[in-house]
Amino acid sequence: MSSALPSRSSAGEWLSIVAAGGAPELGRSSSRHGAGVRFFGRERPSVVAGRHHRQSSVGGAEDDREPQGSSSLARSCIRMVQVVETLLRVLPWLTTTLAANVIHYRSLFSARQEGRRHFIESAAALSSRRHFPGSSPDEHELLTFDLMQSAIMRKARYKIKVVHYSSTVLYVALFYAFLPELHLDEFVPGLGTAEGLVVGLLSGLVTILLDENRLGDMRTTWRPGVDYESRFWGFVWDAIRILCASSTPIEDCLFYHSWLYRVLVQSLSDDIEFESFTDVPLSMWSWTAWLVCNSALALYNGKEWRSSMLSGLLSLWVTARSGQLLDGVLALSVSRMTVNLWVVLTGQRQFW
Repeated sequence: MSSALPSRSSAGEWLSIVAAGGAPELGRSSSRHGAGVRFFGRERPSVVAGRHHRQSSVGGAEDDREPQGSSSLARSCIRMVQVVETLLRVLPWLTTTLAANVIHYRSLFSARQEGRRHFIESAAALSSRRHFPGSSPDEHELLTFDLMQSAIMRKARYKIKVVHYSSTVLYVALFYAFLPELHLDEFVPGLGTAEGLVVGLLSGLVTILLDENRLGDMRTTWRPGVDYESRFWGFVWDAIRILCASSTPIEDCLFYHSWLYRVLVQSLSDDIEFESFTDVPLSMWSWTAWLVCNSALALYNGKEWRSSMLSGLLSLWVTARSGQLLDGVLALSVSRMTVNLWVVLTGQRQFW
C-alpha cells in the first residue's frame, strides 16, 4: 500500500484564486467541475460551476456587479489560465515529436552526405568512368528508403527513443504537481482499473494479430545487438525499451485524452457551457470527440493506424467509465507491455 501524497492544486486553480483576490491553500485539493459530476471516481463539491448564470430576484434586487477594471483583470487571468493548462498537456507530446523529427532529419542528412562521399571515392578509384552514366554525385544519390537502412539511420532510432523516454519522465517529474489527473493520491483503484488491465491485454493481443509491420517496410528494425555489434549493448537497449514502455502512454493520454478530448467535448456541448476544458469531467461522454481524438492518434502513427486507434479507443473508454485518466494510462501501458513480451518470447522484432 503506497503512502498518500500531499494534495496539490493545479496551476489553473492557483491563478484563478489569485485573480479573485484570494490566496491559494497548500494541502487542499479543489475541483472546478460541476456539482454532482463524478470526477476521479468520487462525488466532489464544485468550486466553479460549469455554467455561469446571473440571476436577479423577483423583488428587483440589484445584481452584484464587479468593477470594470476588476472584471477585465479576471478575464485576462482566465485566458492566461487556459493557455497554461493547455501547454501543460500539449508540451510533452509536442517536444518529443519535434525532438524526434530533428534527430531523424539530421541523421538523414548525414546519411545522404556519407552516401555522396562513398560514391565520389568509388568513382575516383576507378580508372574509367564509363560504368557511371554521369559524373555528378547528385545523379547517384540513394533514395530515402535505402538511406533508412544505413548505419547512421539505424542508430538514430536509439537516440530518438532515449530522448523520448527521458523527456517524458523528466516532464512529469517537474510538472506533476500541476497535472491533477495524474495525482496518485486522487487515484481510486476499482472496476475501472480491472477493466484497464483486461482492455490493455486485449488491445495488445490484437496488435500482435494485425502485425502491421510484417514486411518491415515501416521503420528500421530494432536490432541493437547487430547495430552496435555487441550482445551487451543489445541487452541494455532492449531492457531500456521494455522498462520505459510505460512512460509514453502518459504523454499520449495527456495530449489526446486529457486535452484534445475535453476541448472537443467543450466545443460540442450544447446544454452546458464550460469556462475551460479543465472544467469538463473526464467521465463526460461524447461519441464524436471519442472518435475524432483517437482518429488523430491513429493518423499520427501512420501505417499502424488500426492498432493505434483500437488501443486509443479502448483506453479512452476505460477513462470515461471510471473518470480517471490513470486507468486509461494503465490500459495503454499493458497493451505495449504485452507486445514487448511477445517480442522477447518470439524474437519478432518487426513490432519494435
